[in-house]
Amino acid sequence: MAYTDPSTLTFTAGSVLTAAELNTATNDQFLAVFPDGGSAVDWDPDLEADTTDATVTVDGAKYRVGAMQFAWARFSLTAPGSGIYFVTLPSTAAGITDSTSNGAGQVVGKFVARRDSPAQIVTGGVVLATSTTVRFNADTTSGQSSRLESNVPWAWAAGDVLSFYVAYPIA
Repeated sequence: MAYTDPSTLTFTAGSVLTAAELNTATNDQFLAVFPDGGSAVDWDPDLEADTTDATVTVDGAKYRVGAMQFAWARFSLTAPGSGIYFVTLPSTAAGITDSTSNGAGQVVGKFVARRDSPAQIVTGGVVLATSTTVRFNADTTSGQSSRLESNVPWAWAAGDVLSFYVAYPIA
């Protein structure tokens, strides 16, 4: 897909944008950030948990194929599941440090979590738990990391949102 400069996109005032138009604009912007020939590919990730997986709607997810893997996703929770949250990556990471212990893996991205009611936002790092999975370590005022779980940093509920991006080398 060729890049389209967003300043040249024209939309009619009052018109309803279609999914195809928004997908094209999203893909073009994704490729503009990574102009080295990589291609943006749809991705269907799951928000998994140690005990019971969360039920989510994937509001959007893409990854870019190349020597470096770039991926992003946004989940809206339907049901929180139980346990520590993690996501399986679209490609296996190579040559970087992973660890299932809290905060010990290499940070490969950032996340934003938003609680619907009462309104609250938490940010943090996305860390490599294994060469194929990432976990989410929330930033805290004490300087300690706290893994996102079904009840951390709050009791997750329907309507809460988790968005993240990662960047890591692949074999």
